[in-house]
Amino acid sequence: MDSQKFFTLSAPTAIGRFRLIASTQGLRRICWPKSKPPATLNLLAISKAPPTTVRLLKATAAQLADYSLGRKVRFTAPLDLSPLSPFARKVLTALARLPYGRTITYGQLAKRIGAPNAARAVGSVLARNPLPLIIPCHRVLTRTGALGGFSAPAGPPLKHRLLLMESNYPQELKI
Repeated sequence: MDSQKFFTLSAPTAIGRFRLIASTQGLRRICWPKSKPPATLNLLAISKAPPTTVRLLKATAAQLADYSLGRKVRFTAPLDLSPLSPFARKVLTALARLPYGRTITYGQLAKRIGAPNAARAVGSVLARNPLPLIIPCHRVLTRTGALGGFSAPAGPPLKHRLLLMESNYPQELKI
């Protein structure tokens, strides 16, 4: 059980109500609409958060709302990836640098982090991405350009919708 305190804010967007969770170090988790945060996190209301954490959560909520409306957004929140393995942090940090509207394959991302034979391991990390949309796992495709998996509750159709919103995927759905 994590004894650290985390602060939470509900963030309404055009694609549903997300729950944002932050530590005093940065954004720790984004929960998809209709999913629950891990029970192991000691969650406190935003009213109990330090002012810098309140600003981080409110700014992220506004950025998510803009993003969900199809606006090009550069997320600015510091990220708290401290509970993750070094490999997972490397994968997610590299992916976070991928520009809006661009895609990459699992294999290309593996090469980018210096592990060219680790495409499947990269996929496993992305399946547990604690910060969807902020760390854009929806922009990662199979080597053939197909969508591949997507762990969001709405699955690959939502991934397709997000890529279309960013104007970087053909109208025809390839699963």
